[in-house]
Amino acid sequence: MKKRTKNYGFQPATITPDNFQLGGLGIFNKKVLNPNLDWTSYLPTGEHQQIGIETQNCVSFGTLNALEILYRRLYLSEANWSDRFLGIVAETDPYGGNTPHEVAQAIRHNGLVKEESLSYEKFSNPEEYYKPKPPTDSLVKEGEKWLESY
Repeated sequence: MKKRTKNYGFQPATITPDNFQLGGLGIFNKKVLNPNLDWTSYLPTGEHQQIGIETQNCVSFGTLNALEILYRRLYLSEANWSDRFLGIVAETDPYGGNTPHEVAQAIRHNGLVKEESLSYEKFSNPEEYYKPKPPTDSLVKEGEKWLESY
């Protein structure tokens, strides 16, 4: 009998020549942002993935945590962007997850919105979590405004 493994939402991507790779193109500033390598003081506060259902949105959670840590280091201010919005615009499969490439591309093309603009609620199933689909006009405009700044 074949052993089944539990899927937590991460889908490995096939790397193609047109994919961006951090540091791979030599176009990024090579400045060391945190010489002591301790990022503890920059970690997001109050970030929880456990909301009572499995959303398969771990790639969005992880990506936004990394961006929020970097933002806090660069701007000495805390950002909290909506994991749910990113899951929606990245077209995350509620039962299969997503790839890091698709999530990064969704940010590049749709921007981000504040957590309070599309926050957690109590959901009885993953389909509810991934609504509104498509995002409302006000969410789309907020994401576009984010892209103008970042």
